[in-house]
Order: sequence, then structure tokens, then C-alpha cells
Amino acid sequence: MKIELLLGKSNGSFWEICGVTYFGASSFSDDFVVLTATRIAIEKTKEALSRGKRVVVSKKHEFVEILPSDLVIEDVDALTIKKRIALNDINAAMHQNILSLCVVDALDYLKSYMDLLAGGVFVNNSNREDKYFEIIEAAQTNPEPDPISDDATIEEEQEYLEKKRLHKIAQDNLETLEKYLNSLDKI
Repeated sequence: MKIELLLGKSNGSFWEICGVTYFGASSFSDDFVVLTATRIAIEKTKEALSRGKRVVVSKKHEFVEILPSDLVIEDVDALTIKKRIALNDINAAMHQNILSLCVVDALDYLKSYMDLLAGGVFVNNSNREDKYFEIIEAAQTNPEPDPISDDATIEEEQEYLEKKRLHKIAQDNLETLEKYLNSLDKI
């Protein structure tokens, strides 16, 4: 469940409400502040902003949460209303793209990149293709070893365990490479 909050900008002795954001979402700049409000106040604000109205709240409101009675909804001229509606639509689309898609993909990319680094694979722009082929080749040349017999020698057991370890590393790196490339494509 996403907890909605009001996104405001300081304007003298009051906050001008610019939109609605979610708890834990990053802000676009330091000029904005996140304000807690009741559910009804948030719905009233959304409705007013969608109609292009100006919504302000005094910085000296009485309660911790902004109540519907704290909202001051101002009418503006028709041209300003149309501009505000268009800007709200653009901001909503940008907010959705920036916060829900890109951050998750960026985190997937960073995690898979760090996993590759931890596995000893250092990918950079100059060796990118070589490393990709190296990982694929390692996965192909290190197949899963056949089980050993019950009467195997210690050397055979050690060789089996080494082949098993190399196979697991190669498969893990291949899986991580797939995640890395998928998240890189999305970004």
C-alpha cells in the first residue's frame, strides 16, 4: 500500500501544493517539502489540482496533519487553469516514470553489476563485449560433472568438487549477466 503525501513548495507564509507524492519517494529538488495530510484533504487537493485550481496551506496550521479546512483553493483565470492542468498531467507522467520504473531498474542494474564484481568480473566500456563472451564461454566449457562412483579415490572426489564449483560459478555469472543486460536495456 502506498501512503500518499502532499508535495508543497514554500511561498512566503504558506505552502503552495504542487501535487501528491508517496511515502519514501525521492523529491525532485530541495525546494519541495512533503506534508502529511488526511485522506480527505489529499482527495480534495487532487480534485482541485486536476481542475487547474491553486491550492495553498498556511505554514501555521493547527494540527500535525493538514485537514480539509486548512486548504485554501483559489480560482484563477481560464488560461492559467489550462496551463496548470497540462503541467499537472506532465508532472504526473514524469513522476510515474521516474519513481516507479527507473529507480527499480537502476537498482537491479547496480545489484547485478556489484554481483559481477564480487564474482571477479570487471566490466567496463573498453572490455564489455569480451567479458560478455568470456562469461558465456565459461558457462559452456564448464558443464555439470557426472556423479562419481562410491569407490572413487580422494583425487577423483577433489576433481569432482572442483568441477562442480567451477560449474556453479559459471552458471551464477551467466544468470547475473542476463539480469545485468536486461536492466541495462530498461535503463
